[in-house]
Amino acid sequence: MKVLYFLLFSSMAFITCKSVKPMANTEEIIVELIKSDTILSRHFNGFQLFNLTENKNLIAYNEDLLFTPASNIKLLTYLTCLHILEDSISSYKYKSTTDTIFIIPQGDPSFLNSNIDSSQLAFKFLLSQKKTVRILKNFQHDISALGTGWAWDDSQFSFQCAISFFPLFGNRVTFKSTHNLYDINIEPPYFKIHTLSSDTFNTFIKKDDFKNKFYINDRFIPKSYKVERPFITSNKLTKLLLQDTLHQNVDIIETGDTYDWPHFKSVPSDSLYKKILLESDNHVAEQLLLLCSNKTLGYMNTNEIIKFSIDSILNIDKHDIKWVDGSGLSRYNLVSPQVFINVLKNIYKKVGLETIKQLLPAGGNGDTLPSIFYSEKDWIYAKTGTLSNNFSVSGYIVTDKKQVMAFSFLNNHYITSKKEVSESLYKILKKVKNNY
Repeated sequence: MKVLYFLLFSSMAFITCKSVKPMANTEEIIVELIKSDTILSRHFNGFQLFNLTENKNLIAYNEDLLFTPASNIKLLTYLTCLHILEDSISSYKYKSTTDTIFIIPQGDPSFLNSNIDSSQLAFKFLLSQKKTVRILKNFQHDISALGTGWAWDDSQFSFQCAISFFPLFGNRVTFKSTHNLYDINIEPPYFKIHTLSSDTFNTFIKKDDFKNKFYINDRFIPKSYKVERPFITSNKLTKLLLQDTLHQNVDIIETGDTYDWPHFKSVPSDSLYKKILLESDNHVAEQLLLLCSNKTLGYMNTNEIIKFSIDSILNIDKHDIKWVDGSGLSRYNLVSPQVFINVLKNIYKKVGLETIKQLLPAGGNGDTLPSIFYSEKDWIYAKTGTLSNNFSVSGYIVTDKKQVMAFSFLNNHYITSKKEVSESLYKILKKVKNNY
């Protein structure tokens, strides 16, 4: 009988032990949270988490699949700039004679752009010369005013301004309120004669799709406003705008020579990096790639500098990425979380955490990270990317145990709200902060 009880007890113990599953580790729990989340489980997403402190990969979920990353592309643009550009931006190269100053524009987006540079030393230098200005334009430049795959119906808005070899006023017109409700301040003033009244549409200011004409509907004038609209660039308009602002003669000459002339520097490079990372300024991002192209190749070509960066800076196979613009406005861009982790590792190695803290959003007032991430003590520093039905976040987390993590969380094709997706991402990323 004792033998029988022993065998029965042993069998029950064996069955009980066999049915108990081992405890899941944190990595498995987080992946399961992504898969089971009622919002995240309904769309296409990928997540990778890398511990920079210990130099090891922790989580890889759909990490090698390609996603539309939107403005996360600006991280690639930033890394390219770090490898190519100097500490300050070259506005133009120049040579002065008795009655003429020759300039070769370098693509500087801060020129006559008060949103970026209030001092405008590069412009004031030309103004002080009181000479005819001859602009030399390299005929090798291959610049499309609008990027590959940009949405046509976004051409009304200032987040999709034209790309050009010599941007002026950020390639946009600014309409500001004054004390008199019907007296509108227009910058540059050249566009006053191209701004007309119209009541044929139900909005305050509308831009003509094909001409540099702007229409104001007096019925919709708000009490206080600052509205920006892009203008269509051309050599002729560049000449007229600069002539109207300098009150000096201006010519544009096509040339293939680059000339070894001194550079006139405008703003610190970091000031432009803040614009693309903290504020997600698309125009500045595109112009930065042209600056990189001009410095590396001797001419401006977005496609060529992207190829150069993929081969020589990112060091990845061209089949593992489709990168077409500097800003991420294009839905043709396709990048994996794996590529973003490599980019983040390189940025971290090149500039360090303290610089990253100054440049990337942390959920505070005015930056692009959703406010749900805001905390009295910053813990996340990340670039967002948003297009309709697409929201991605890539950046860094400083955990409760002082570990520094690089992460990339890309989300495509959701039909819920961005707010709901943000809340789900927050839950996952907060778990990373609390558990490592």
